[in-house]
Amino acid sequence: MVHLVIDAMDDASAWSAFEPDGATPSTEINIIDDHEQYYMGADQVSGQISVSTMAIGHSLRRSLPNIDLSDYKEIRFWLHGLRKTDGSIGHPFLLRIRFASASMDLSHVDNTWHRYLPVFSENKWEIVRLDITDLHPDIRNATNTMEISCIDAPTEFNCNIESVLAVREEMISDVDQALIETLNEKVEIDGDLVPAVIHHPEKPTNTKMPYILITQYDIRSAEERTSHARIKSNFSENTYKLQPVSNRYDLYYEIDAFADTRNGKTKILEFILSELSPNGYISANGVKLPVRMIVVDSEDFIGGSRSDRLLLHFKVETRREYGNYEIVTPPYHEVDVAVGAIAG
Repeated sequence: MVHLVIDAMDDASAWSAFEPDGATPSTEINIIDDHEQYYMGADQVSGQISVSTMAIGHSLRRSLPNIDLSDYKEIRFWLHGLRKTDGSIGHPFLLRIRFASASMDLSHVDNTWHRYLPVFSENKWEIVRLDITDLHPDIRNATNTMEISCIDAPTEFNCNIESVLAVREEMISDVDQALIETLNEKVEIDGDLVPAVIHHPEKPTNTKMPYILITQYDIRSAEERTSHARIKSNFSENTYKLQPVSNRYDLYYEIDAFADTRNGKTKILEFILSELSPNGYISANGVKLPVRMIVVDSEDFIGGSRSDRLLLHFKVETRREYGNYEIVTPPYHEVDVAVGAIAG
């Protein structure tokens, strides 16, 4: 799984509020830790941003440790707003995000990259994906500042942000790692945490029991879930971008539990069933991927027949993108677009 946590949005004290001069502390924009409204983070907290009608030009800033984003393609986080802000008449964008570095601060004339934060559906968590391939290299290679500022304030407004990540998707390895993070060293047998390992047929594991063995045995195109509509994102003045085209896939996994005793084996199996419910999900790069427990006929088992191994089979619904973001500028040509999450 290729992602980097930029800010888990679980520590409001890391942020400072400023007036438009960038130096005077502001009381018109604020951020707090919200332990009641969160989406999927293990910390069960998000950052709640509040702005007043006097907050135009005011900003929240936090320092970052010179993060190298050169290997990542986008910034991704979840946003929950109580007021629609989609850039339309009557629903203008209210917040903007920017980044900076020591060599190119927020006031630098060449630091022009910015994105508006949209709320398409009120009172609902929505994913925000920001293309950073066009972020200036001097910033992308050593990011040390993140800023969220108010650009309009017709009414008081608040929203919640969770888990700001830098992401480069790799479909198969992302799902592999998500399964490992879900199952690895989460159950204990005789004082030992049970590891989960991915089976690689060219080099079988020599892991000591107990352990969980995860084997991928199939990839199938899921045409019934594939849509060729392009999703709008990356809003700035008079422009936006269309997200890359994607195809849906189903990845199939077989999971086996190895232990010295029957009690140990059943404990591991119970744990797997608790973590991978028949209709649950795993998290990959901040996105929920549906997981379905499936029945596999014995002749379709690896090896072609049933054995004394008690095997569990799951299907993970995911997707793979092709190409790049496409910028759309006036005059707009006719395009098919859609708005929505990217899971499955």
